[in-house]
Amino acid sequence: MLRPAASLVLTAPLSALHGRTAASAPTAFNYAVLMVQRLSQGGSFDSAHVFPGGTIDAEDHQPAGAYGHCAIRETYEETGLLLTTPPPSRRPAALVASFKDTCAALQVTPLQPRPLARWTTPRAQKRRFDTRFLALHIDQPHLLSQLGHERPQERE
Repeated sequence: MLRPAASLVLTAPLSALHGRTAASAPTAFNYAVLMVQRLSQGGSFDSAHVFPGGTIDAEDHQPAGAYGHCAIRETYEETGLLLTTPPPSRRPAALVASFKDTCAALQVTPLQPRPLARWTTPRAQKRRFDTRFLALHIDQPHLLSQLGHERPQERE
C-alpha cells in the first residue's frame, strides 16, 4: 500500500546566511539547500540525509492542499523552522502543541510551497510512499533569521 507523503526542498540565498553554514569557502553556487539527517532508530531511511518531510496525517487536509501543508508541518516538526506569513510576533515557547494549534495561537498562515517532483518507492520495498516534493525559496528576513538555529530532531 502506498502512503501519501511530502518533502520540502527549501532554498535560501547563500549570501544571506553570513557564515551560519558549513560552506564558508567560496562557491560557484548562490544558494543553500536545507537537508536533515534521519535518526538511527530503525525507521525509514535510517541515518540518511534527506529533505524534511513525512506522511500526510489528518491535520494536513487543508483547503490549500494536503501535500504543501504536510511539507511545511514536517519541516517545523523536524527542524523548528516556522515557515509562515505574516512573521510571528513571538517564537513558540515549546514544540508541544500541534502545528495547527501553534499557527492559530501565533495568528500566522503556513507558506505554500510549489510542486517540484513526485517519487514512488520501488515495489521491492516493504514500506512504500507516494511522495510529492515541493519547493520553497525563502529570502524574507524573518525566515532567514531562523536558519542556522535549527534544532536537532529528537524522535521520528
